[in-house]
Amino acid sequence: MKRSLAAVALLLLAWSTAMLRAADILPPVSERFAPEKTDEAPDFRHHVLPLMGRLGCNGRACHGSFQGQGGFRLSLFGYDAQMDYDALMKGDHPRVDPKNVDKSLFLLKPSKQVDHEGGRRMAVDSWQYRLIRRWIQAGAKPVPPKQADFDHLEITPPEIVFANRDEHRALRVVAVWKDGVREDVTPICRFRSNDDGICRIDAEGVVTSVAQGDTDVVAFYDNGVQPVPVILPVSKQVGDQYPAVAAPTKIDQLILEKLRKVGIVPSEVAGDAEFLRRLSLDMTGTLPQPPEVAAFLADTSSDKRAKKIDELLERPAYAAWWATRFSDWTGNNSAQLQQIFQNGGVDGAMISAQWYSWLFDRLQKNVDYDKIVQNILVSQSREPGESYRDYCAKMLRLSQGDPSEFAKNETMPYYWARQNFRKPDEAVVGFCYTFLGLQIQCAQCHKHPFDQWSKRDFDKFAGFFTRIGVGVKPDGWEDYAELSKDADIGKGLNGKALRQKLEELIKAGKSLPQREVYVGYKPGEKPPRLPKGDKAIRGVPPPPVGAATASVLGGPSVDLKTVEDPRQTLMDWMLHDPSRYFARSIVD
Repeated sequence: MKRSLAAVALLLLAWSTAMLRAADILPPVSERFAPEKTDEAPDFRHHVLPLMGRLGCNGRACHGSFQGQGGFRLSLFGYDAQMDYDALMKGDHPRVDPKNVDKSLFLLKPSKQVDHEGGRRMAVDSWQYRLIRRWIQAGAKPVPPKQADFDHLEITPPEIVFANRDEHRALRVVAVWKDGVREDVTPICRFRSNDDGICRIDAEGVVTSVAQGDTDVVAFYDNGVQPVPVILPVSKQVGDQYPAVAAPTKIDQLILEKLRKVGIVPSEVAGDAEFLRRLSLDMTGTLPQPPEVAAFLADTSSDKRAKKIDELLERPAYAAWWATRFSDWTGNNSAQLQQIFQNGGVDGAMISAQWYSWLFDRLQKNVDYDKIVQNILVSQSREPGESYRDYCAKMLRLSQGDPSEFAKNETMPYYWARQNFRKPDEAVVGFCYTFLGLQIQCAQCHKHPFDQWSKRDFDKFAGFFTRIGVGVKPDGWEDYAELSKDADIGKGLNGKALRQKLEELIKAGKSLPQREVYVGYKPGEKPPRLPKGDKAIRGVPPPPVGAATASVLGGPSVDLKTVEDPRQTLMDWMLHDPSRYFARSIVD
């Protein structure tokens, strides 16, 4: 009896919690602004901007294009709230007139009460019209200075598995803001299907199955971009009709979970010959030799596959193959490394070989991936306590020796010294691709319509890279000038003549002035000026001064004024980021 009462109590608690949670969600604006009169004032960012996106006002084919339309330009899909507010409220002919609400062009044009090339976007008696009218009537207020940021979208159902063609399922989208506000924003979301041949989704968020297959529909609201898997099984072998299939590992279990929904039964376990071929190609980039194949096929031990994996991990070919792949991912390109540290003498091929050797050494020793990235990301040319002259002598020695000698260097600064990596924007694009698995280059100019990152996100993230200097650290300027004068390379030599001179000096064992990667100055610090009139130091870039703040992607602003190296702050974020971009990028 006591157990029964306890079960009933738990059920009532669960029901009441669910009801409270549902009550905490604001109903959609299509309901709240359906009546002609309401006391609620719409929010510019929460409601007006998303509605403009839903109506198509700030799309690429309308006012969101780079040139705008009819002399009126908005940010693409509302990524810049302040720009859009100014566009509506300012100028010779503002679109919003709070003193004469019903004469505002923001109402007249999309309802086509006056001529509008974009056609009618809403009716005068619609909730959309009333929402915009009420915003203007309430004073047309902008985004409050301390308004909470957008957090994420919650979509129900989180996945759709259809049984037949022409079935329908409606999505519900709830926006969650960082102050805890939750609102049903389905009527002001934009929706898109990744494959209209498998499923369609209409403007109201209703998904319709079209053909067998697997795709996603995507909901867009503010900075939220949330996909929802949609499946129409390709066979009747689903659910209870799915055959028993072994899944010995967690990865197998996850794959099998998806295949069971799609209706695909995996192939039989690969035979020994096929297993060895695939394994060798994946781990070493080469095919197994005939004697190795024969020995593996003849082996009757039950653990021979596991032993073969361990064996290949110990082969130099494993480290060589993966060092090649890591070189590609991290941007090891001899064309971009030509004479990056030196006035001449060492070509990009030597530096590229040193980069490769550094990676090969770490992979052969099975160094943790995060440690490898740490020593790339937070790297400088000089070791701690190393003088500029000692650094130059070391670089000369390394340039004439075996590239593998460079592997003894604790860090790998060549990553930052590439010719196509000298500006913070370039560093952001390369860094996101290499270590986060993100294509963010579109956000350099605008909010991409199918991604969550805006230009503001891009610019704030770039603050982490503003202190990276490639030149000569100020404490080495005097030595740089003296080495340049001793080598007699600053007097009208250039091009081929300069290269020949440098090659002669290297052969003679002369130390040459080198460029280096270093961390510049904190905001507020005043770096020294380059000596005037000293031709020997001409061409050395001035030391950079970093940004005062930066923001990690999808995260808060970071004060960099007291940070010694912003890149370390970035590395710490990567290791603890709840979105796990860093971990996913190497696993995927």
